[in-house]
Amino acid sequence: MTTSYQSRLGTAPEEAIKAPVKAITTTNVVLTGTPELTLLNLALYQTQLGDRVLVAAQDNKAENGIYDVNGGAWTRATDWNANDDVVNGNLILATQGPFLALATFTGDFEIDVTEVSFTYIPFSATNLDIQTIQATAAAVDASAAAAAASAAAAASSVQDALAAATAAASSASLAQSAITVRFVDQVFVAGGGQTSFEVTSGFDTGFIDVFVNGAALLPTDYNDTSPPDVVLNTPAQAGDEVRVRAWGLLLVSGAMNAANNLGDLTNFQVARDNLGLGTAAVGNIGTDVQAWDAELQAIAGLVSAANKIVRFTGSGTAGLLDFRDENTLVSNSPTAIPSQSSVKAYVDNAVVTAGNASIGFGQTLQDVKASRALNVIYTNTTGKPIFVYLSLRGGANSSLEAYHNELRVALVNNQFGDRVVRTSFTLLIPNNHTYRARVTSGGVVEEWRELR
Repeated sequence: MTTSYQSRLGTAPEEAIKAPVKAITTTNVVLTGTPELTLLNLALYQTQLGDRVLVAAQDNKAENGIYDVNGGAWTRATDWNANDDVVNGNLILATQGPFLALATFTGDFEIDVTEVSFTYIPFSATNLDIQTIQATAAAVDASAAAAAASAAAAASSVQDALAAATAAASSASLAQSAITVRFVDQVFVAGGGQTSFEVTSGFDTGFIDVFVNGAALLPTDYNDTSPPDVVLNTPAQAGDEVRVRAWGLLLVSGAMNAANNLGDLTNFQVARDNLGLGTAAVGNIGTDVQAWDAELQAIAGLVSAANKIVRFTGSGTAGLLDFRDENTLVSNSPTAIPSQSSVKAYVDNAVVTAGNASIGFGQTLQDVKASRALNVIYTNTTGKPIFVYLSLRGGANSSLEAYHNELRVALVNNQFGDRVVRTSFTLLIPNNHTYRARVTSGGVVEEWRELR
């Protein structure tokens, strides 16, 4: 009878399909003790003494491989502790999951030196269970044996044998199917004496973990042969927390058909339907779905912030303006917009300011005759222009005169001999300007009023 390695490869290295492991690591782990592992399906697994574990995600990939869990530091398993134990394309089944790992590396394998990576491959199965994996493994084994008919070819093309086995185990329907992970994590609060717990989404027999008040039960502590029910061998106490984690891999038939994705590139309408971009009858870009637009693209490229307003700076280009609540508009910026309240406050203030400097605003007509006299210089210090209204009387041969900044601006001469003459003057006197009235003889101020 030929040995295992002779029947598979005709060479010294160990089998291309390793004995199953309990779990596969997904993160860098300290290879000691009995740590809790996060599996590929996100379930948690508490390692136990004696477990075989595929370490597949170490930072130093040369540490990857199959290990035995011991009380202290883990040790490499006897089928992964020598240079001739490992070949490119080794398959390792993990019963917790379950998953099938494919080992790959470059060059000749050297223990603790060669960096080994792992990928995970799907199988054509409605429910990926242990029996299906075993059947697939048998197909891989058969194809490997066929490939080994030529010793030279077998020694140099283990990966070709694996590819042939995968092709033999696959079908046209598998090529258009997809594997999805089903994972359930359900917590129950037990009633007194309760033994049966129904898992809402169901599970695959043999692929569950059960915990009572956080403590993991052994498979011998419960019965999971009648999904969706899990039955405890020992009744729970009232208030106990019973947690069931269950998983499985499901084949979704036809999920990868061209009509279900964008593989059918010639049928853009079907692709649009599958992306939810409208129906085949009514699904035009620009009608039911926004077409690409240069202006929208320009806006999308802006970095938003508080008090910013979008403006177009050209065709297909955009920028931002500052929105300011600034009553004085002191910034005087070409890239800022004031609020409506700011504009109103600014205008109101400008009107008040202009009014304060304008004649007639905030002024009254006052009789100042008692405080005025002829030939006396007066200065307007009100801060705005004033009107001066004068009514003068002069004697025989008199001159009646009015002065602005000591320039005579009005003159009336009495040319009627000994007769009395009367006249009136109106003067506009700006702020800080001087003014006075003069009568050469017989002068009398009859009226002196000012708008101030």
